[in-house]
Amino acid sequence: GENHVVIGSDASYVRLDPVESAVQFEAMKLRIDPDGQLGARWPDFIQSLNGVDRMQRLEQILLGQGYSAELCEQLLGINFLQFLERVL
Repeated sequence: GENHVVIGSDASYVRLDPVESAVQFEAMKLRIDPDGQLGARWPDFIQSLNGVDRMQRLEQILLGQGYSAELCEQLLGINFLQFLERVL
């Protein structure tokens, strides 16, 4: 249930030129998924969330979809902190 879901980001914000980013992606795709079985796609992230404020943007999206502020807080941090408290 909602107490076991965490939304987070393990990627750092990096501003890349779109052309350079596409070239880098294609190079990696050829190495990792040469036969196309993994279904890799570019861009490999939601571009509107690519910023230092991605979690705040995500919260606004969730609130706009009808999620409560309390549930957003759970999904975007509290559940993860509670998990860490249990396992550490």
